[in-house]
Amino acid sequence: MSPMRELDLSTLLSWLLIAYTMELDNEFEHRMAAVEQHRAFGTSLVLWENFLQYINPEGTGVGDLVKRAGIAPQTVHMYLATERWGYVTVERHRADRRTGRPRPEWVVRRTAVGERAGAVWPELHDVVEQRWIDRFEAAVVSDLRRSLQAIVADLGVDRPRYLPMVGFADGMRAHLPPVEARRPPRSSDGTERVSLATLLSLVLVELTIDFERRSHLSLALSATVLRALDDGAQRMRDLPSLTGVPKETIRASTGFLARQGYVTIEADAMSRTGTVRLTPEGRHARRAYLQLVEEVRAEWEGRFGRATVEQLRESLLRVLEQRDGDHYRLSHGLVPYPEGWRAKRPYLTQTRAMIADPTTALPHYPLITHRGGWPDGS
Repeated sequence: MSPMRELDLSTLLSWLLIAYTMELDNEFEHRMAAVEQHRAFGTSLVLWENFLQYINPEGTGVGDLVKRAGIAPQTVHMYLATERWGYVTVERHRADRRTGRPRPEWVVRRTAVGERAGAVWPELHDVVEQRWIDRFEAAVVSDLRRSLQAIVADLGVDRPRYLPMVGFADGMRAHLPPVEARRPPRSSDGTERVSLATLLSLVLVELTIDFERRSHLSLALSATVLRALDDGAQRMRDLPSLTGVPKETIRASTGFLARQGYVTIEADAMSRTGTVRLTPEGRHARRAYLQLVEEVRAEWEGRFGRATVEQLRESLLRVLEQRDGDHYRLSHGLVPYPEGWRAKRPYLTQTRAMIADPTTALPHYPLITHRGGWPDGS
C-alpha cells in the first residue's frame, strides 16, 4: 500500500493546494515580468484572492474591505503591509501614522502595478487547471472538483477565497470573522465556478477550524513543525528540509513554541544554529495532534457522510499518486521559470527537493505569513 494512504486528510489537501498555488505563482511572476522589467513581484495568490480583488477602482475603506473580503479584522494589518511591495497605497489620517493601527476609515487604492496585476491574476486559474487536466486527466480533475464541492455545499457560510494570512505572535491560528459577519455562500445558486485552489482552501479551512477548536496549538504549527520533531535533539539547520519551510519561518515558529514551553532551544557546538528538543509538554502536544486529526476525521464522517469523506480522500490520492516512472506528476508544475525567484539561491535547494519528491519536501500544511503570502512560508 502507498505510504500516502496512511496520511491524514489535511496533509493531502495541503499538498495539492500548495502545489497548485506555487504553479500559479510562478506563472504570475513570469507574466508580470514581461510588462514590468524593472522590479520583482514578491507576492503570492493569497494577496489577490483575499485582498486586492475587493478594492474598487476609486478606492475602498478598510472597514468595507474587511467585510467584502471576509477576512478577520485582526489580520487586516498584514494585508495593508503589502503597501511596501507597490500594489496598493493606504490613505491614513495623520494622527494615526504613529500607531500604525488600521482604522476603518482609511482608504486603500490599487496602484498602476496593482491594476496590472489585477488584469493578470484572474485568468491564471483557467491556465493552471487546464494544465492539471492535461497532466492528470480530465476525469480525475473532474472527480476532484465534485468531491470537494460535495463538502463545500454543506458548509453553510462563506469563507475567504484562500486560507488567511497568519501571524507568529498568536501561534499562526486561522482567524476568521464571526459567523454573523460572513457573507452567504456565493456559489449556493450553482452559477459561480470557483477555482480548484478555492475549493481546496475552503475544505482545508473548515478542517482547520474543527481542529483548532479542540487544540491549544494551531494546525499550521502542529502539522508542519511539531510533526517533524522527534524525541531527541533536532538540529535547527535540518528543520527546513524536514518541514518544507524556510529557516526564517522555522526560527519564528520554534521561538513561539519555546516561549509556550513546548520546546527548548539549545546551543550546540556542532551546529551554529543550535538544536531544538521537545519538552514533556511538547511530546504530549504532538501525541494530541495525531489523536485530534483522527477525531476530526471521525466527526467529518458523521457530519458529511463516510462515503463522501472517503471519496474526497480517494480523489486527492488519484492526483497525488500519479507518476511518470519514478517521478510524481505533481512535480511538473513545481518547475519554476529560469528567471523566477524559486530558480535562484537561496531557494533553489528547496525547489530542487520539491521537484525531486514533493511528498517529502512540501510542507504538511500551508504557512501563509506576512512574508509574501507564499504557502511554504518563504
